Amino acid sequence: MKSLYRALLMALLVGGGVACSSLTPTITESGLEGQMWLGPTCPVQKPNDPACDDRPYAGLAQVETLEGMVVAQVQADAEGRFKVGVRPGAYILAGKSAPVYPRGERIGVTVPQSGFAPVTLHFDTGIR
Repeated sequence: MKSLYRALLMALLVGGGVACSSLTPTITESGLEGQMWLGPTCPVQKPNDPACDDRPYAGLAQVETLEGMVVAQVQADAEGRFKVGVRPGAYILAGKSAPVYPRGERIGVTVPQSGFAPVTLHFDTGIR
């Protein structure tokens, strides 16, 4: 019985890294990095009115293959910035939406062989 507990404890300790932003093994050489934005922020947009500019958004997004399989999720920080490692290739970056608003866009992205592709992801507030 003691060996069973020890084995379970080891499994938990070794598997503790599973709760990261990627659903695949951690990849640090390539991926996506950028910022999430929330807007519009005013019912009537006025040109050159900084009070109505889109704002950084601490949103959630998922990286999907072109076939729709989710390979990673990423949460932006308070400034809307995010970085997630994925293998080189073509993907869809999909903003995870609330039941009504804000609605995250879905955009096609290409991850290079090395380095991180810059991405801007918008969430629509529904304000018109």
